[in-house]
Amino acid sequence: MEDDELYHVASNLPEGYHNALVTAITVFLGFSLYLIRWWGLENQDKWTPRGVAVTVVLGVGIMAQFFTLFRSLRLADSNRKSYSITVLCFVVAVLITIAGVIAAIIVAA
Repeated sequence: MEDDELYHVASNLPEGYHNALVTAITVFLGFSLYLIRWWGLENQDKWTPRGVAVTVVLGVGIMAQFFTLFRSLRLADSNRKSYSITVLCFVVAVLITIAGVIAAIIVAA
């Protein structure tokens, strides 16, 4: 790809959208990593099959967030279509993580 083509791909998305998405992903990822750290290391309860299931759900959500962060850091993600897919991936990752958080609340109660 030549420089002119790269500029055309990069200029397809309004200014600020890309940075805002990366910030949102990293903030949510930081929260998720802290939660799984607490759940796995600092929680004083014994491990149960339900607790392991919560850890798996949270782990899948975190992996989906890393995948979304990887997608958002690509140059091609400045294209509107690719950006829309990345936003959809982020929403799915957030929903998976929220399901893990709700499951953790239920298991801990």
